[in-house]
Amino acid sequence: MPSAPDSDLLRAAVGYAEKGLPVFPCRPDRAPYIAKGFKAASDDPAQVREWWTKYPNALIGMPTGAATDTHVTDVDVKSRDGFATLKKLNLQLDHLPQIATPSGGAHFYHRLGGLNLRCTAGKLGPGIDTRANGGYAILPPSHPDPKRPPYAFVNGSDFLAAPPVPPELVKLLREGHKPKPLEELEEECARVASASPGQRNDVLNKAAFKLAKLVAGGKLKESEVREALTKAALACALQPYEIERTLDSALSAGKRDAEASGGRKRRETVQGRALELPDAVPWEEAVDGAALARALVSDAKRFIVLSDAQADAAALWVLHTHALSGTGISPRLAITSPVAACGKTTLLEWLGSIVRRPLEAINISASATFRTIELAAPTLLVDEADTLLRENEELRAVLNSGHRIGGSVIRTAGDDFEPRQFSTWSACAIALIGRLPATLESRSIEITLRRKLRSEVALRWRSGREEAVILARQTRRWAIDNAESLKRADPDLPEELYNRTADNWRPLIAIADRLGADWPGRARVAAQELAGVAESQSGSLGIELLADIRAAFARRDTDRLSSESLIAELILDSERPWVEYGRSRKPISQRQLAALLRPFKISSKDLRTENNVLKGYALEQFKDAFGRYLAD
Repeated sequence: MPSAPDSDLLRAAVGYAEKGLPVFPCRPDRAPYIAKGFKAASDDPAQVREWWTKYPNALIGMPTGAATDTHVTDVDVKSRDGFATLKKLNLQLDHLPQIATPSGGAHFYHRLGGLNLRCTAGKLGPGIDTRANGGYAILPPSHPDPKRPPYAFVNGSDFLAAPPVPPELVKLLREGHKPKPLEELEEECARVASASPGQRNDVLNKAAFKLAKLVAGGKLKESEVREALTKAALACALQPYEIERTLDSALSAGKRDAEASGGRKRRETVQGRALELPDAVPWEEAVDGAALARALVSDAKRFIVLSDAQADAAALWVLHTHALSGTGISPRLAITSPVAACGKTTLLEWLGSIVRRPLEAINISASATFRTIELAAPTLLVDEADTLLRENEELRAVLNSGHRIGGSVIRTAGDDFEPRQFSTWSACAIALIGRLPATLESRSIEITLRRKLRSEVALRWRSGREEAVILARQTRRWAIDNAESLKRADPDLPEELYNRTADNWRPLIAIADRLGADWPGRARVAAQELAGVAESQSGSLGIELLADIRAAFARRDTDRLSSESLIAELILDSERPWVEYGRSRKPISQRQLAALLRPFKISSKDLRTENNVLKGYALEQFKDAFGRYLAD
């Protein structure tokens, strides 16, 4: 078995004994041949000769620790690169007596010098063990594997002349090396990337579970953990959907475990319950993206009255929430209406059944928002924003900054007021009556809903639908399979889109291009149609105006009114708001009238008379608005 002659092993073993070093025979797998193992080691040359006569191919084992005054730092390279760990520890061992191992590692020798040190496994970091009291090492010229080199001395064979264990190493051995969070992330990724078939998913699961505790403690961002582990798992040939499913499960479980292990005192003092966001399990098979998007459109239109462009935008935005890692911009989805009862909440509920990690946020503070985003990377679904955002500039700033990847806020934390960075990057849908603040509006794609006509059909919303679960799972799978392609996408945009409007539509059009079929064209048509819809108005005032305009047409018994004549009719009643309108407290102007009617898609036009052409309105223009917002 060994390549060295038997007499070499015998002579070497006897030679160690003659120097006063106790040795004992070991099998090729390094297990002792004799009972009691290293505890029965002997420095009697006769006993040693007898053993190696009986076991001529035996490896030469030597007890470490007090028995030989030796301490061995065992650097391994079989599963982990111990030399890389050694470099991070900044331990200079190259000058020491050392033994090269068959696997390419090394045993570095120190004298124990009376210290009470025991063996350790991984305490200094991945790929490094130590041998002292209670352990043993293999000496040259032992040769366990003929396909590899034997154990061999480096820097001379007199390891008994080694220096004593240095204080910095003693400190590390007693206190343990505490790797920094990014080092732990790097180490776990290396373990995943080198995992062998049959163990890959298990190794990924354990790595994600361990790192989730660092995420829960605010030491790592979940997004960077996901990205790093995904790359490592792809390197060991795991499939994307397997990776995502494992990460979702393990990270959630790890964070729950970290929360549960926070101690009874914390559980007694912290109110509320731990945040748990639903996340779809990826569909088992690859998904036809174009068909999926059509199914999303069809499903949305069952419950909400939407135009084709609005439904297409909603479907693409749902896909965007699952593919957030593939873009650097996340347009806010502004769901507006001129008055209440137009379906905004229903649309939010529909979105919440399919988007990635939905979180309803009807009454949420700025602090809770960015802390939740940092912890769980949710899709925010903000309802009644006309009340929530009215005087809350801090929350508006948080939602604004989350429009672009890397968006964050800085806050101090802990007793030492350490500055900490909190991510604000997230997908977000916002529902309100009226219009968003200008800064949010410019970062949004707007869907303006109108009240349903009696002739229009929409089913009553019900939660917990199995169809929504299937759509969410299929959407998750499609996003996973296409994430890398979306990162490289640079779609051509319609010329009408520019500046931030172009930024808002770019990720959705990139998704549409990836979907294929008729979706590239549909997305661009939707963008052109919706990009100009950014103005809405307070609902109750708008309805009052519509009612008064209908009355004005009835009083004049006409189907056309000039803007001047219409205003004259509106200010006849001194108790109506049009008499003293706006800050000036003057009668409503033609410009102000046009602004109030714009959300209802009504604008003035040229009216021809016998003598001239006047700006005004035709009764036919108001038919749709009267039907939607005024009682018969």
